[in-house]
Amino acid sequence: MCHCDTVQAQVGRSLFVSTPGSFLVSDNDPTPDGTTVGKKTWYDHAGKPVKTNEVNYFEVEGTMRLPLCVAVTVPGNAAESMFTWTPRNALGGPTQGITTWTDTNGNWSTRTNGFGYSADNLDLLAVTNAFGKQVSSNLYTTAHLVATNWNVLNEITRYAYNVSVVRDTGSSEPEVCWGQGY
Repeated sequence: MCHCDTVQAQVGRSLFVSTPGSFLVSDNDPTPDGTTVGKKTWYDHAGKPVKTNEVNYFEVEGTMRLPLCVAVTVPGNAAESMFTWTPRNALGGPTQGITTWTDTNGNWSTRTNGFGYSADNLDLLAVTNAFGKQVSSNLYTTAHLVATNWNVLNEITRYAYNVSVVRDTGSSEPEVCWGQGY
């Protein structure tokens, strides 16, 4: 087997299969040129027990299907390697988005965005940026549809829904009408 065959053979996905489903553990991108190893991505999930010597940590299913952590390595280019850490509420909505970024000197730093939800975890009420500034907020109807949105400039967009309209496709989705105010 030549080196090229070895590199091409490394492409693939590692899947942990269990009941009730499967969790993607890692993913290898194809080689970009036939000789260089492609980008590798690892996924980890919330709700796993503390790592012990008796358990292969990556074969233990977490309690959340959506990933808590995604780490990416780009061979030969550490500046493009990165991770995201995304804690989630009980319904899977992100409560924070912590990501890495690289400055012009090659130093890594993190930025954190926040997401605030209603008590039932259904409605996204507010989004804050890495500086803690609220950049978006929403009010909802009793049907959990956005009624009013405020952006970072405090500009208002109001939404009205005509729930009696059934489109030609047979969909019962409401028709949206919107308008902006300042």
